[in-house]
Amino acid sequence: MIFRSVVPGWLRLLALLPSVVMVSSACSPALNWREVRAGSGDSRILFPCKPTLEDRKLLLAGMALPMRMYACQAEGAIYALAWADTAERANVSPVLETWTNAQVKNLNAETHLLDPFPVHVGRQTKPAGHQFLKGRLPDGSAVQQEAVFFASGTRVVRAMVMAPHVNREAASIFFESLNWSE
Repeated sequence: MIFRSVVPGWLRLLALLPSVVMVSSACSPALNWREVRAGSGDSRILFPCKPTLEDRKLLLAGMALPMRMYACQAEGAIYALAWADTAERANVSPVLETWTNAQVKNLNAETHLLDPFPVHVGRQTKPAGHQFLKGRLPDGSAVQQEAVFFASGTRVVRAMVMAPHVNREAASIFFESLNWSE
């Protein structure tokens, strides 16, 4: 003899709802990677969150430079890609050096230079500067920053991840995805 359940079908489905919610939330990625086009031409990078675009003036090496920056926050970390045009190739090195030193100073940081990072620029792969900083924010809280920086023509470019503790795996995905067109 086969027994039929007297519990309605919709009630059985409702009983399964907490399990379905738990499984689906475990499957949704904490970092929602998406491709973003930046700069001019076909430059692109993967961000783990939806970035906003900001325009600012940046004072570097005695020059006020217009800077564009995509940035977003995910899992307590800030991911950013910024670039500025120095107008002349002779300005590139002083601007990159000033920008890098300003980051160290702003975070009152201890600097660790890492092995050059291969970045796709145009049709080539170029070694980019790569640094890891440990410092403090103005409120005194500890912070880390990993950054990759390079020049392309007269433009200077800086990609960085900043957090109380940088997720090095996510930072690698971010940096490795950078393709900058000249």
